[in-house]
Amino acid sequence: MKTPRILVLDIETAPTMAYVWGLFKQFINTDMIVTDWYVLCWCAKWLGEDEVMTCALPDYDTYKDDKENDYAVMEELAGLLDRADIVITHNGDAFDLPRINTRMVYHGIEPYSPVRSIDTLKVAKKEFAFSSNKLDYIAQFLGVGGKIKHDGFPLWEGCMSGDKASWKNMVDYCANDVQILEDVYLKMRAWHHGHPNLGVYMDDRYGELACPKCGSDWVVKDGTRVHATNLSKFQRYRCKNCGGYSRGRKNLADRKGLSPSV
Repeated sequence: MKTPRILVLDIETAPTMAYVWGLFKQFINTDMIVTDWYVLCWCAKWLGEDEVMTCALPDYDTYKDDKENDYAVMEELAGLLDRADIVITHNGDAFDLPRINTRMVYHGIEPYSPVRSIDTLKVAKKEFAFSSNKLDYIAQFLGVGGKIKHDGFPLWEGCMSGDKASWKNMVDYCANDVQILEDVYLKMRAWHHGHPNLGVYMDDRYGELACPKCGSDWVVKDGTRVHATNLSKFQRYRCKNCGGYSRGRKNLADRKGLSPSV
């Protein structure tokens, strides 16, 4: 049975280094940039699988001569994204995905195949009212863990200087983010009204019966749903696997017998 490939992804980047005249509300012109940002590492896993894939600059021979060359890191990520139907990130629509695209176009890497994006930060803002929408807070609030504690900027500084211990901590930190991101997504999934319909990625006969949010066929009828226009009525279903609601495709309403909408 064909099922969608859903990738849970996180990246870590180096900071932009620039000359500044002070520490508060500085305007930094482009000619003040000393070193532009680049990708340090990425970690990813296929939804529901155990393995967390890691990829960092020191993994490649090019790191010995150029510690800022992220070409190989981005090329491998492009190949991975090429295999995905959907990618899950936290703040990925504003940060991870545009940064990935920027480094790929810089290196002349061809675009990866189009993917649907699920940004759990957007889901959190739209569907909930968490006191903080940071991944660490949401993960702890939902009881699925939290981010690995670290020393802050010295961790990034250590990686940029080539410190092996810092690199290990950075990759572990990123990999843990991917794991808690998956758990946060699974907690939110049933509440996500704009979730991509997984049924369209599956075999035709199975996809028509599958829950659009988790792909399970363990769905039961649960009343009917009247469309907002009051002119259409659909069978409503509830998934016994993820708890999400969906509706059938057939309009059950007899338009000729309907009263005028209010």
